[in-house]
Formats: sequence, structure tokens, C-alpha cells
Amino acid sequence: WDNLANNIIDELVAYDLTDVNLNFEYVEYTPIEKARQYTQFVKYLNERLDEKFGDSTLVVSTFADSIVKDRVTDIEGLSKAADLLFIMAYDFHRPTSDTAGPVAPIGGKGVHAEYDIETMIRDYRSFTPPNKIILGVPYYGYNWVVERNEEYAKRISGSETRGYSQSQTYEYIMETIIKVKPEIKWDELAKSPYFTYISPETRSFRSVYFDNAQSLKIKYDMINDLDLAGVGIWALGYDGGYEELWNLLDQEF
Repeated sequence: WDNLANNIIDELVAYDLTDVNLNFEYVEYTPIEKARQYTQFVKYLNERLDEKFGDSTLVVSTFADSIVKDRVTDIEGLSKAADLLFIMAYDFHRPTSDTAGPVAPIGGKGVHAEYDIETMIRDYRSFTPPNKIILGVPYYGYNWVVERNEEYAKRISGSETRGYSQSQTYEYIMETIIKVKPEIKWDELAKSPYFTYISPETRSFRSVYFDNAQSLKIKYDMINDLDLAGVGIWALGYDGGYEELWNLLDQEF
């Protein structure tokens, strides 16, 4: 712990910084004993940072489903050990999911998803005060190869001829919209835009779920209404030269 903490502090001093975001994404399920060891390290590092810098801030990135699954991020412990929690509130559907679906659904638990953001925030707030919660939002979406042109279409395996399911930045998705001119539909339960189209290159059906200014505004309003600490973004720059997401941040915050 000493060596790792010293390395982090040395890096901060070298770049004249005082704040740290720990983002340890061990995606396998974790025994609670291991999760508590990670929490102990967070507490130790936070104390070392405060000793060195006085007003440092330690943010820990956490999984959206940490309260309902055995993750390395134990929310009850981390809410006391860290200054802020950055909830990675995305990847509710992934390129490997059985069906296409919203990346960061507001609702839909038990219908089209195992979990949703409304439930997640309620669960987190049972352990963490709202002013320690940063809601992470995606500046990306997923583009699936699917069986047919429909909502929550079944994913099919990718190939060289039909293409593959993949992650795409907001900028790339907007360029696809300009190119193929699909009908942008709205998933009312998830509060998420999506569209389907036939790929001009492979002629396969593809389905894209993503977040845009309309869906992000709903999340930002939730942050303000619940007095959360703020918004985090994965990742700034994924919007390219499009200004609407920056304009929304200016409008909401």
C-alpha cells in the first residue's frame, strides 16, 4: 500500500494536482473480504492524500450494480472511505448482450433489463448521502448486428461478412445518422433514443442505442432534483465537434 500510495502522490506532485479518481474495473464477482480490502486501501490512500495536500479529493469509480451484485466496490464501506463516488451508470446492455437495448436506462428493471438507473440511485442512497454521488453518463452507444428491424432485437453473432456488434462514440453515431438517415425512435421506459437500419456495407440489420441531449437532460434533471454531487462523463471528447452536449451542460449546471 505504501509503495502504491507513494507512486500516486509522486505523480500528483509532478503534475501539480491534488485530486485522484480511482477506477479499478475488476469485472468478475468478488468475495466481500476482497472488496473490504479494497475499501481499506481507499481509506488509507485518502488519509495519506489529506496529510500531503490538506484539501485533496479522492473519488472512487463504482459499478452501477455494486449493491445487488458481489463487486469489488463495496458501497457501504466506500461511502465512508472516499470523498465521492462516481457511479458508472452505463453498460446495462453491452455488445455481448442477448438483445440490443439501452446503455443507460432510466427505467425498465424487470422488463427489458435486470436493473435501471432509478432503482440504482435509490439503492445507493440507502448507503450514501446524495452529495457524495456523481452520476456517470455515457457519451457513447452500442451498435448491434441483429436479426430484424425491431425494438430490443435479438443479437446475432458477428462475422467478416455481416459485421460485428461494437461500441461507438457519440460523434460516430451522429455521422451514421447523417449518412443513413434512420428514423430516431424513443424508448419511453428507458428514456433513451435508438434506431435500426440496414448497413450500406454489409446489408445486415443493425440496431443502435445511445444517449443524446434529450435523454441526458432527463438524467441531469434527476441529478439536480436529488441534489447529487454532479455529473461525470465517459468520455469527454467522444462528442467530437458536435456542440449540443456541451450546450446542455451549460444549460443544466
